[in-house]
Amino acid sequence: MSNTITIPNAAQVTEMVMDQWLNSFNMIVKSQEQAENATRMWLDQARTAREQCQKVITQIAEQAKENQRLLQEMVTSTVRLSLETYRIATNHGISDVSQRVEELNKQVDTLTRKAQSKVAAAH
Repeated sequence: MSNTITIPNAAQVTEMVMDQWLNSFNMIVKSQEQAENATRMWLDQARTAREQCQKVITQIAEQAKENQRLLQEMVTSTVRLSLETYRIATNHGISDVSQRVEELNKQVDTLTRKAQSKVAAAH
């Protein structure tokens, strides 16, 4: 066993330095690629989230429009029904009052005739 130390010559040292420099440069390139991939993934996720958010907002807006349309239909239907009910009640009321007026007119005529015949009999 020999304890001799070999000293590299200038060409070997230059080659070792160049190899080390190349390894360092390759590590930097790999790190940059990993950073680019991470950034690309983050941007893709952000785009997907933004697209999903836009879809949800569109659905909510469409649902709000539909709800407004249904509410308007319900209000219109309720008002129409109320007016029809009022009109029917009013028509019935007018008909009932007219009938009652006719009955009262007949009674007045009858009473008037009776009164006239009593006056005529008294003379």
